[in-house]
Amino acid sequence: MSDVIVTSLGVLALGLGTMYVLQRRALAALRRRGALSRWSAYAGALPFVGARERALLEADSLFWKGDFEASLARLQSLDSARLSRRSRRLWARLGTLSSLLLERPSDARTWFNRVLGERIFPSSANDRALSLLLEYSEGRVASDSAQREKLHELRTPLGALLQLVAAILAERANQPATAKSHLENAIARGGEVFVVARAVERYESLFPGEPVPGSPKRVSLMSELGDLAQNFWCGQRLLLFRKVAREQFAFSYEQLVLLVLLNLTFATLPRFLDYTPGAKFFVFGSYDGLAWVFSLLLTSLLVGYVLRRAHGALEMSIALLSATPVLHVLSHARLELPGESVSRLAELALSGWLLLVVAVRTYSSVHSRRVLRAGAAALMYGALLVWPFGVSPELQLWYTPHRPAHDVPSERLLFGQAERLQQIERNLLPDAPGTIDPYLIAFAAWGAQDVFLNEARFVQKLFDARFATRGRSILLANYDASPTSTPLASLTNLERALHLIGNKMNREEDVLILFMTSHGRRTELGVELSRVPLEEITPNALRHALDDAKIKWRVVIVSACESGGFVDALKSDQTLIVTAAAADKKSFGCASGRQLTDFGQALFAEALTHDTHFVRAFERAREIVRQREASRGLEASDPQIFIGSNVAGKLHALETRISKQNDVSRDN
Repeated sequence: MSDVIVTSLGVLALGLGTMYVLQRRALAALRRRGALSRWSAYAGALPFVGARERALLEADSLFWKGDFEASLARLQSLDSARLSRRSRRLWARLGTLSSLLLERPSDARTWFNRVLGERIFPSSANDRALSLLLEYSEGRVASDSAQREKLHELRTPLGALLQLVAAILAERANQPATAKSHLENAIARGGEVFVVARAVERYESLFPGEPVPGSPKRVSLMSELGDLAQNFWCGQRLLLFRKVAREQFAFSYEQLVLLVLLNLTFATLPRFLDYTPGAKFFVFGSYDGLAWVFSLLLTSLLVGYVLRRAHGALEMSIALLSATPVLHVLSHARLELPGESVSRLAELALSGWLLLVVAVRTYSSVHSRRVLRAGAAALMYGALLVWPFGVSPELQLWYTPHRPAHDVPSERLLFGQAERLQQIERNLLPDAPGTIDPYLIAFAAWGAQDVFLNEARFVQKLFDARFATRGRSILLANYDASPTSTPLASLTNLERALHLIGNKMNREEDVLILFMTSHGRRTELGVELSRVPLEEITPNALRHALDDAKIKWRVVIVSACESGGFVDALKSDQTLIVTAAAADKKSFGCASGRQLTDFGQALFAEALTHDTHFVRAFERAREIVRQREASRGLEASDPQIFIGSNVAGKLHALETRISKQNDVSRDN
């Protein structure tokens, strides 16, 4: 349930952020190449727009074309008292800005005080910036770095225009450095043609011979590598929560590309070292790395808009990408820690570290609502980056292809099973009258890994030697590398084998021991063989097969994840059921190359090898598994046992007979 809630919140945050970005992008598109002036003209031509609003929109269109005199004349013809609140605010802004751009500060103050200076309106960021510029034009305030930063943060349609106005005022006050900073910001923002054109014109007149910002520059590989090293150094300082000024970073799209490549290198290099002979490159496994980069860039874009900071997306992306290479290495190293819980704790610590770096960096780079914006930025990175991917994407660059099943056609393999079982039936020993005989079926169902075949063979060998099943045991197994070595482990073959044993045994006297090993879920046991369609075995299907064979006394041992889900379906008074895990737990140790799973090692190799008492051996094996899982930090698999009300006496008689037989064998 918690996963669903978190997923829903993440999707909601992504949707709202995308809608916000699209709205901002749409407005920016209108501002480009005079589009805003055309939009105002089109809106003024609509039939439902009143005469006063139409005149105001015409003045707005003239303003964005750069014809400030005509715009002022049109504004002066309007009676502001008959305009709506919103229209009066626009009327005053246009008059103030037109006067400032025409370098008439006294007229600008008059326009501003007519509406925007009144207390009845809430103050907006644009209005505060206009007020600041007016005060500066009147010589009442210095345009220091903090005030320049406030103007730089404006991301409204007026942002670039206010930068141009601030540059003009700084030029008049003989502050060339301040004017240069504002002109660079105005040119970098782009927007309306006249804003960029005038900013470029002013820049060229103030700083002749200097290249205009944004013009093509010669890129040197060595200089870019030097900037990359500087960014990397600044990123490590961020990780240590050391103060890093914005000017210390090198912000450019070239650096963004280099840092993306650097992060992908740090994330993938340890995975390249995972190569084993015979493995093939898994191209789709690298897509997680690209998805991580895309998510980081998208989140930085959204955070940049939330912070209302020019080039905020580029700056946040470069700052984080400069810090994360080391986190990729640490995230890979935590996989080597002993115990799954320790590894998860390390991953949570790294995630918290990254989000804290985001919050601290955001807090130090904005000037208003610091705590709120820092928290929002950390929340967005947590929901859209860290929660889906973690600190570093989990990449799988290599896979070992299944060895082909010796090119045996599936049809011939399947139709040959009946003959294989008939041969087994001919060799199967019948019941010995007056003796409790055990019969064994060892069933290894997952052909892609040899551990299950190894375990089934071990169990058959153990029971043949210690539990008197020699000549009365059947091995059904799937193994991709040699599918013809044994009859297949399929539901059909299991049903046939149960009928064979049912017909050979004394159903009122003898005992069936059924051992099944594979991957599984609480609702089914996995059955797999390369290129052969096989049906999974459900608890009800297994119960039906046992009942249909009319086998009364049963010992069923299921070694698989969530195998406790088989208990309820198989219960009867004449049945002992043992499972490697509870219905909602995983079991461990099913890696290729192993001889036994963890549960198989404990039950068969360490318990039943020395004790023929099934229940006592299970209790010992359960304690061994519990201790080993706890020492490795794994979640307890919690092996289960069910003892039917009548089966204990039958097993006691069988165990007594086997113990005596083993004692005689040792004496001989």
